Amino acid sequence: MLFPKSELQYARTRIPRQDGSFFDVVEVIAPDPTKVEFHKGISSGAQFKLDDIAQLRMLKALTRGVKDPVVLVWDAYSHDQAAAKIDLADQAQGTDTVLVSKNSFITHHLRYLAETRNYVICDGRLQVKHLAADRDVWAQKLLDLLYAEERIKLYQGDPSQPLEEVYGSFDPLKDVVAVGKIGLPSHHGRLGDYPVVFNTSYFLFEEEDYISEFSILGDAYSLQIRDGTIESPPLFNRSALLLTADGEGRLQQISLQDLKLEALGGEFDLSAFALNQAGEHALYTRWFGVEGAGRTHTHTPKDADKIEFIIIDRSIVGFKRGGQTEIPHNGFVLSLPKQELGTGVFSNEVSYSFLSDQEYTAGIQCGPGLLQDGKIILDEHTLKREQFFRKKYAGGRLVELGVVPTDYAEDIDAALAARMAIGVDFEGRFRILAVESVNAGMAEATGESSGASLSELALVLKEKGYKHALNLDGGGSANIQYFYGQLVKGADRRGLPGVMYERFVPSVGVIREK
Repeated sequence: MLFPKSELQYARTRIPRQDGSFFDVVEVIAPDPTKVEFHKGISSGAQFKLDDIAQLRMLKALTRGVKDPVVLVWDAYSHDQAAAKIDLADQAQGTDTVLVSKNSFITHHLRYLAETRNYVICDGRLQVKHLAADRDVWAQKLLDLLYAEERIKLYQGDPSQPLEEVYGSFDPLKDVVAVGKIGLPSHHGRLGDYPVVFNTSYFLFEEEDYISEFSILGDAYSLQIRDGTIESPPLFNRSALLLTADGEGRLQQISLQDLKLEALGGEFDLSAFALNQAGEHALYTRWFGVEGAGRTHTHTPKDADKIEFIIIDRSIVGFKRGGQTEIPHNGFVLSLPKQELGTGVFSNEVSYSFLSDQEYTAGIQCGPGLLQDGKIILDEHTLKREQFFRKKYAGGRLVELGVVPTDYAEDIDAALAARMAIGVDFEGRFRILAVESVNAGMAEATGESSGASLSELALVLKEKGYKHALNLDGGGSANIQYFYGQLVKGADRRGLPGVMYERFVPSVGVIREK
């Protein structure tokens, strides 16, 4: 293969520690930041994706002690595809949550089927056993639709396992999995002819991340901008790297209160809304409750005078009267006085813009921020300041869901992992840096890169001359594709030392040649 002449550069370096350990650093430098884009909702084919996610979910079930796992995975639709209207004149809905999105409607019925154990497995397909109630009829209709569109697969550790044993191990919350728009960075690079592709955002991945009927495995969350359009809003007050049309890079902490929201036939200045606290107009994310109660409140406060809308990306996916509305990990709740909207029928579409009227052609929010104006801004308070909050255990059991990513380590000096970061330098160049590592217990005897702490990562970026730098999703997702080759040795080994797996991700950055 003849490589085109390119201004792109890459390098690999090894950084030793005094204790004899080391970590390997990979970097790509692009002279023109205007060629950087962030793409959300990439795809590598439904069947390939379902097979891969099912394998991971079955491995997770085995770690829970399930001898013969059963996993039902299905290819979710876009959040904007609706199953119900936002009809505020329909008072028969009462205070029940109205499932607007097609995805939540399907998840609700598939979980109901698993919970009631009203199913049989015939030739590897799930079917309703007794059509006793309307919900049973709906469940069968939805199964028929998903199978007809080849969007669903059932995986069994032992296909000959008696149904009674399946009933005992098949968990409706953990083993019925809607899978979002995710793909392989390598595949996305070849499809778009992008010489550089790298992973970016945090996304819902662990079992506790997609407990909500509105949440989907593989959903990337927090601010993402492409071609000047805000595709996802900033759920948490975290750092973002923003690029202007002339290629200037900026690092800034951004929250929902920095935006205007167009929805429900009106425009809302979100800076006037109470954020994560009760108010006449309020916004709620999973950070709600952390500062006051030291835990996440999964639902909004009860309030008979409120109507609340569950929003994910650019779509209203559900609504509820009277408060006590579930807050999904990957979205927020817009709480309004019920008399404000009247009784009309509204679109589920939502759009955003910055209150400052500043326009950015590209942007990604992840966090924490590492460098600003060449100075390290990471300290022992950064993770709290950027609204990271870990899940909690008691007696070996999960007792608190946390704020996604739920398993993000708090110790910035000691926790070693594969890392990813992006930024701009004082010459105006865009740079990507990765630190290699491997899953715990999977290192080969010949020695491998140990990964780095966040503090070590920040120091490396400073020494390499970064002006602004943002931490991205690392671990098993860390990936840089360089001219269709894998530049980073992947951390994801899935119990097989020496075997590297490329992880499906929902969001990538790309660098165009033209």
